[in-house]
Amino acid sequence: MNQIVEYAKPRILELARFVLSELVTEVLNRLRGPLQAKHLMAQTSFSTIADHLHGDRDQIGQVLLNVIDNAISASSMDGSAIDIRTHESFHHEQPGIMIRIRDAGTGIPFELLSRGHEPFFSSRKSHGAGLGMTICKNIIERHHGAIQLTGTVELGTIVSIWLPANQEPQLTTGDQRRADIVVTDDEQVTRKAIVKRLTRQGHHAVGYESGEALLVGLQHSIPDLVLLDLKLPGLSGLETLKYVRQLAPATLVVMLTVYGTMQDAVEAMKLGAYDFTIKSVDMERLDAVVARALDVLRLRQRLADKTCDLSVWGLDKT
Repeated sequence: MNQIVEYAKPRILELARFVLSELVTEVLNRLRGPLQAKHLMAQTSFSTIADHLHGDRDQIGQVLLNVIDNAISASSMDGSAIDIRTHESFHHEQPGIMIRIRDAGTGIPFELLSRGHEPFFSSRKSHGAGLGMTICKNIIERHHGAIQLTGTVELGTIVSIWLPANQEPQLTTGDQRRADIVVTDDEQVTRKAIVKRLTRQGHHAVGYESGEALLVGLQHSIPDLVLLDLKLPGLSGLETLKYVRQLAPATLVVMLTVYGTMQDAVEAMKLGAYDFTIKSVDMERLDAVVARALDVLRLRQRLADKTCDLSVWGLDKT
């Protein structure tokens, strides 16, 4: 029942900086009984470079407890070892920490791996609700992270958890807030520079190298703002814009270009782009465009909140 409540109404994240290796050690101490009962060891290897996270320590601990407990349950009683490793890793060009937990069992059949995060699905015959990994996935994604199951029947199952190194927004003045921003540009240097700048400003920014990759990403998460290069290989910027407007109508799109023409700008605006700007080594122009877009998003939110308040009090005349 507790799992069903947690799945239906996730807890608010309480963010703080903590040491990951210390949290893993605490979780292993809590699971000492089950480990000893199956004569299992836990081999750990912690990165000294990437060992500090900013997130909800209790909820990350809940994820680790669930995943390691599953690894113990799946492992054979033969004195084998569960392997837990952490290292620095980049995901969509954002710095973070990768946690890999491998059990000492027979693994999950390949055809069932993709179902590991489905609600109420379990690869083991148990009396649980089958929501453990689904809740873990929700917690990790609310931290803007990712979780994946891999492995084979022969080598066991590996759970890979990636978490961004920093969750804390830097924009704290006035009514500013962190925004989810996607940068789509096939020029790696430009893309990384923009993602890095936005991240330093406190936003959650990720990069994609093509329109196709962006559209796949939109299937999993809808950003507040998309910075979209006009000239892309494969699906062009304007073609990608059409699909973005269909998949994420509330998302603002700013078109980026090196050699833009008035015709390109007019076409982009007709297709629903919020703005159109020239890429430059000096990014102050881009900063101004992003700031204006976020002002629009904040205004939308205030209007939505006001409409909601009127509706609650029976004052909405629409």
